[in-house]
Amino acid sequence: MACGNVWVLDASALIEVKKMVSGNHQWNFFKALEAMVEDGHIAFPRQVVKELKEGPHPDVPGAWIQGVARATVHPLDADVEVVAEVMAGTNNLVDPNAEGDPADPWVIALAMDIAKDQDLEVMVVTNDHTNHHGNDSLASACDKLGVTHIRVDEFIEEVDF
Repeated sequence: MACGNVWVLDASALIEVKKMVSGNHQWNFFKALEAMVEDGHIAFPRQVVKELKEGPHPDVPGAWIQGVARATVHPLDADVEVVAEVMAGTNNLVDPNAEGDPADPWVIALAMDIAKDQDLEVMVVTNDHTNHHGNDSLASACDKLGVTHIRVDEFIEEVDF
């Protein structure tokens, strides 16, 4: 099991990684992330896997997450009661017209589950920091619920590859 930090990844974080890490370093970066998944330092909910897998053109993040989802030591499903708590404690975190099962509440709930079940520092990794028309961003929702979050560039600096 992991000791130290656990980063819970939002789908947009993995998409941002491919923009921030140069092409000639992406393979090594994603291999480093794979090892971190296997060591319990990275977690993500099933909904993030689905978002990346079902995108219009799944590429490195979509292929990567499908390959490592079986290796995660953390659950892919957050407690539904914690998801309800997340939804109740935020302002329209999920667009009421959104199709499917948006990942944001599951990302936060999984971070909360891991933090309460283990003595680990858990952080959500996201670049979703802008509230739109009364809807909370993922970062704002984390702030309201007392969940630590960091930007993708900060996460990249933390990953030693």
